Amino acid sequence: MPIKDVILRSCEEARAMLGIDEETVRIVHSSSADVLARRDELVSRALESLLKIERCSEALRRAGLDEAKAARLLNYLLGMVVQGGYDERHCLNVARLGLILLRSGAPAMIPFSVMMALATQTITALFGNITQVTAMVRAFAWHSLVAALGYELVR
Repeated sequence: MPIKDVILRSCEEARAMLGIDEETVRIVHSSSADVLARRDELVSRALESLLKIERCSEALRRAGLDEAKAARLLNYLLGMVVQGGYDERHCLNVARLGLILLRSGAPAMIPFSVMMALATQTITALFGNITQVTAMVRAFAWHSLVAALGYELVR
């Protein structure tokens, strides 16, 4: 099966598994103005959390991303999250970014780390210190990272 078809099928499966329907996309889009108004703060905090971890910091450098380029990538990704159509084009663009990072030698955990850093900062900024929501996102993020590490080790 061509890689494009595999990616698109995976995106559809992810949407179904996560319950991302048109209403979910509408809700995400309705939050975009609030998120984008705080974009610089969110990106800065997410980047700071990523750079604290030597493995993430090194992987970003190996991918050719100094701090300014990494901030631009996070900025772009945050825009995609809150403004993307969650359609075929959006799916292929997100997958392309992941492939670029992995092709550069970044470990599989980096795309997860980047998205989870953005997610935790955005949720905290939008909803205040909602302890349970933030804790759950972090718990899911941890599981995703550990699963990616297992994948990386076997690969």
